[in-house]
Amino acid sequence: LPFTIPVPTIQIPDFRPETTTAAPITKPINGEYDSSCFDSTVFIGNSRFISFKNYGLAKNVYAVVGLNVDTVFTKTVAGSTVTVIDELNGKDFEKVVLMFGDNECGWSSYDSFVVKYSKVIAAVRERLPKAEIYLHAVLPVSVNASATNEFGCNNTNINALNIRIEQLAAKEGIHFIAQPEVLKAEDGTLIPEAASDGIHLNKKYAKAWIIRLADKIIYKTGG
Repeated sequence: LPFTIPVPTIQIPDFRPETTTAAPITKPINGEYDSSCFDSTVFIGNSRFISFKNYGLAKNVYAVVGLNVDTVFTKTVAGSTVTVIDELNGKDFEKVVLMFGDNECGWSSYDSFVVKYSKVIAAVRERLPKAEIYLHAVLPVSVNASATNEFGCNNTNINALNIRIEQLAAKEGIHFIAQPEVLKAEDGTLIPEAASDGIHLNKKYAKAWIIRLADKIIYKTGG
């Protein structure tokens, strides 16, 4: 019989990289709002966003009374020395929520508003090229505030402007956030008890608003 030498079996280790799936972001088990869910999100806009800062609902808020799509390039938040738009420099926010329009409702040309808002979007992209951008609709005002029509800010103008903002978001390929139903009365105006001046939300309704935002853009449940 021929002589054979046994060949040992060699185990070659498997060098294929392990695949891991990141755990999905879930709501707090107790159902309480946790402001840390917005730690990677920044809010930029006018005085209606200031409530998030004042009530401790979000920490990254760059909002100024009277801010508009022009003055975002020139105004500063309290205690800062750089313009609102330049607050984004050197940051690594994953989501940017913009809300403009309240202070532009009385403008004679909404075309001009859209052009200037496009420049704001471009400036955000330049500073945070990887971030998701959301355009938030202008919130409604109360019946009384709408009738007062200060600076042209009434619900008719707000609704017209929101159509243009939604169209702009579609054109730019970014997200649009509609007026949250939790703030609206049956006629579409701001619930009277939500704001003493019919515009700026009290803590209860500011919290209801930001919870809906968390549902929509953080937990992806729609809200």
